[in-house]
This record gives sequence, C-alpha cells and structure tokens, in this order.
Amino acid sequence: MKYNFKSYALAFAFIVCGMTTLQINAQQSENFVENGSFEQTDGKIKKLGAIESALGWISPTGYSFRIS
Repeated sequence: MKYNFKSYALAFAFIVCGMTTLQINAQQSENFVENGSFEQTDGKIKKLGAIESALGWISPTGYSFRIS
C-alpha cells in the first residue's frame, strides 16, 4: 500500500488548522479567577505573606510568613 505526499500534507494541514482553532477559542474564554494578577490591593504590600491584602484572596492554610 502506497502513501503519497499529498495525503500527508492534507492531514498535517487539517491538524494544524484544528489546533489553531482550539487555541483561539481557549484564549477567548472567561477568566474565572478574581484579581488573578494581584493588582488590586488594600494598601501597600510591605512584607511576605500578606496575601490577605490582595482583594479576593485568602491564605488557604491561615499561616502567615514572618521574617525575624
């Protein structure tokens, strides 16, 4: 059974077009993370472990990091 170059090229083009379409659709989806870039804060961040200062974020463990 012989395979020709045209069938491989067509399959490759189909795969590339499909992947490009999926990538474009994924980039246009809604962002479900509130303040995901940590740009909105309550005042200035002056120390490590001040995750509560970012609006919409809490420490999952309740642990606060302190530097002695």
